[in-house]
Amino acid sequence: MEASTGNIKQQVESAAQNTWTAANSTQLGVNKQIKTQNAIEKLSQQMDTIVVAMGAMGKQVSAALNKQEEAIKKLKADRETLQETRQVVEERVSNIDIMDQDHKWEPEAESS
Repeated sequence: MEASTGNIKQQVESAAQNTWTAANSTQLGVNKQIKTQNAIEKLSQQMDTIVVAMGAMGKQVSAALNKQEEAIKKLKADRETLQETRQVVEERVSNIDIMDQDHKWEPEAESS
């Protein structure tokens, strides 16, 4: 009976040790999962920050493009105005040339 009691005691101790080992392994797994979850949360926060920054950059790019588009429109309008001004100047210069040709002085005849 003593041998049987010793055997049972040994089995109980072995079962307790196996339970302890399993609990320890489980705790290590839980700790690893917590670290992984924390890393995922940190990455998620970083991604949120990146998305917000990209949104702000997108707004800035859009504003810059709108300014550039307005500047291009203004340049086109200025170019049209300059072309019209050039045309008016060319017409006036041409009219002046015609007037000069009409009013050229005839050289005086030399008296002898």
